[in-house]
Amino acid sequence: MSVRIKHNKYMADFMLEGKRVRRSFDTELDAQAFEIETRRQHQYGKPLEELENNKVFTLRQMLDKTFVKYWQGRPNEEVSGVNMRILEGFFKPHTPLASIDTEKVDDLIMHLQAKGNSPSTINSKLSTLSKCIRFAHDRGYIKVKPKIERPKVSNNARLRFLSEDEESTVIEAIQTEDFRDFFVWSIDTGLRPSESRNLRTRNIRKDDALGWVVDVKIVKDVAGTTLPRTLPLTDRAVSAFKRLCEQCDGCEIDRPFSCFTKAEIRKQWDWVRGVLGNTEKEFVFYLTRHTCASRLVQRGVDITIVQKWMGHKNIQTTMIYAKLIPANLLDARKALN
Repeated sequence: MSVRIKHNKYMADFMLEGKRVRRSFDTELDAQAFEIETRRQHQYGKPLEELENNKVFTLRQMLDKTFVKYWQGRPNEEVSGVNMRILEGFFKPHTPLASIDTEKVDDLIMHLQAKGNSPSTINSKLSTLSKCIRFAHDRGYIKVKPKIERPKVSNNARLRFLSEDEESTVIEAIQTEDFRDFFVWSIDTGLRPSESRNLRTRNIRKDDALGWVVDVKIVKDVAGTTLPRTLPLTDRAVSAFKRLCEQCDGCEIDRPFSCFTKAEIRKQWDWVRGVLGNTEKEFVFYLTRHTCASRLVQRGVDITIVQKWMGHKNIQTTMIYAKLIPANLLDARKALN
């Protein structure tokens, strides 16, 4: 590697086609990345005069730019930050972004699979990487986008949700009244915790025609998976909301669910798991959302209405719950007989 120090800078200094290429950088790794990427592009036939002016962006630099552009201050800021650290841990922060090809992406997928990540978890990491690569490509920072094949999420996997008996058991195990109300609210609305956290007091209101409703305006926007929506509230969801407004001292005045951070939910749910002695991998707080959708389907609500309630952009997402209506299909068979 032809990198040397000059005037407190790191200079990449090497020969190509009998000509010397020089460029100064703040760090040794940036200088090394420039040389590696310049030699790689030279092998693919890029003219030397273009290479001399070529700006090489590392994975970290482009992730940081993408973060500021798309994720900072948004509902998916925390998830994107976690995904960025995982990507940097695998590829290394100072790897030239243009050097991440399809083979390396496949290596990432196999690495995550070996760690036991589910297809949906892997796809979350790939979505962050894809957004970064697309951002760089659209601005001309890289010339070629690697092909990213996302693992398919099987609809045949076991669909875990809470029965009414399990719900009662969990409610008894919860140690604080405010978390108990948040648990009930989450089941009866089907909202993601992040969607509830972003609600303002004015988003829960009394409508002349529908009664109490919640306006869900800030939604999960990764790949456009969820749509804004207005949902009528059950009586116990309204009661839970009103009690939370009185009880939850840690919440912001205008955000009644803001105190239920990921860390707080994890702490409270770990307590529930311990009390119940439940070690199931699928036994997570997010089951509240699955439970809401499952109950709607099981109680005969049309699948397209369930789609609107859950805010699913694609009906195929809602169809994973269709397997829960065997009794309806048996009734149809009886009618035909």
